[in-house]
Amino acid sequence: MKKVIHVYCPVCRIRVPIEINESIMISAKNSPMGMTGVVDIHRDHALVIYIDSQGHERGSRVYSLIAPLEAGKTFTIPFKYMTSFKNIKAFKLFLKDKDLVIEGYKERPNIMIKGVLDTIELEIAFSKLSNQVYEWFNIFLRSIDKARDKIKIETLYKALQLIDFFSETEPSEKMKNLLTLVLSSMNITYKIDKRARKYYELIKTILEKNYPGSTIEEVEKLQGKLLYEILRLKDPLAIKESIEFLLALEKREVIHFKEIS
Repeated sequence: MKKVIHVYCPVCRIRVPIEINESIMISAKNSPMGMTGVVDIHRDHALVIYIDSQGHERGSRVYSLIAPLEAGKTFTIPFKYMTSFKNIKAFKLFLKDKDLVIEGYKERPNIMIKGVLDTIELEIAFSKLSNQVYEWFNIFLRSIDKARDKIKIETLYKALQLIDFFSETEPSEKMKNLLTLVLSSMNITYKIDKRARKYYELIKTILEKNYPGSTIEEVEKLQGKLLYEILRLKDPLAIKESIEFLLALEKREVIHFKEIS
């Protein structure tokens, strides 16, 4: 069964088409509340439409992108967002301490890789399995554990885009820091150290040669913005370079990351 419903977003002041398919109804059926929240992302907010196991709408709510996710609920990433993935077929993240589930299905798979770390359960189904995929999965699980209190649906989706894009390459250990920053990016900003900035000129040519799409001038311009806003419209390659450049600057104390509540 597949159908499209139209739900009014009070912030955008428009009716939004939402596709309801069998995967969404299965998620609702498996949820303790008998409903799942289908998440439609709109720039600075998200419209969450609650769907029951029969595919009926049971209300909707607008969330700020930086607001904490409600405990005890299930949230589903719609099929239209999952279609951008090439290797990831499905995922399910269960944060036991919050009784919170975030999941998405491009299709209902027969086999999913499952990992458990403390109060986190992560399952992902890949089209292709390899040693690199297992390595990426384990790094991702550790990154989620490190960022567990800062994860938002949108930042989880961004991190999954990176996993999907790079899953056939060999991950480096620093990818854990990179993924942790992406997962936490709605709670992270940075500040430039003016003193260290002066010394940066001595290594500018070498550093920016390694990161041709990044400049200190752009970093200065975006100082104070949420990291998520800086990354929001970038593709996986650009996100990876942007974060690696910022981490290189942090290592040299040119910038300092700052966590905001």
